[in-house]
Amino acid sequence: MNMFKKLVIVAVFLCNATVAEEGMRVGIRFGYSIQSVVYKMGTLGLRAGIETDIPIGSVFISPEVDFLYRNNWNATILSRERAVDYTQTEFAVSIPVMIKILQPSSFFAIGVQVDIPIDAKECLGNDCSSMDGNEVPYFPKRADFEIGIILNSGYIITPNLSLDVRYIYGITPHHTYEEPGISGKIKSNPMSSYGFGITYFFL
Repeated sequence: MNMFKKLVIVAVFLCNATVAEEGMRVGIRFGYSIQSVVYKMGTLGLRAGIETDIPIGSVFISPEVDFLYRNNWNATILSRERAVDYTQTEFAVSIPVMIKILQPSSFFAIGVQVDIPIDAKECLGNDCSSMDGNEVPYFPKRADFEIGIILNSGYIITPNLSLDVRYIYGITPHHTYEEPGISGKIKSNPMSSYGFGITYFFL
């Protein structure tokens, strides 16, 4: 939670410190994504937040603060001779920071993103367990935060409205777990995602 507070304070400071910057834009972004820890098990995620474009020379610095709801995997397994959904849901706060290059009708951006998962759960049907590492021995513990590399490109519909496609390459393990007879924590794959978004700049 301390990490979460620090990141939010930094994001708010970045926005407030540049609010008077000439040419700066502020908008809202809505998007959805498909994220995956295990191949072919990714499912839908939804996000909404505030995006800013701050001119620095010939490029823009574009920090965001987003709130997410996502299901990080979805599978169907047999339990007591019936099919049961196996899912991992959570809320999250996401703070991407990108360098954006604008063209007359398009843009390209690259940057980094920090995600802080909130209330991560692993569910077998309606039976859910928290992934805080305190439930039962050997149960997976969700990472406290994740870091990803962003590749983003988009189409400018009007000066105030744009569509974009975004890919995030995860570099932090999604969770850790233990196995009987094996000492130490075992790290999972990172989580990567791709998705689409729409941004409306109101300032």
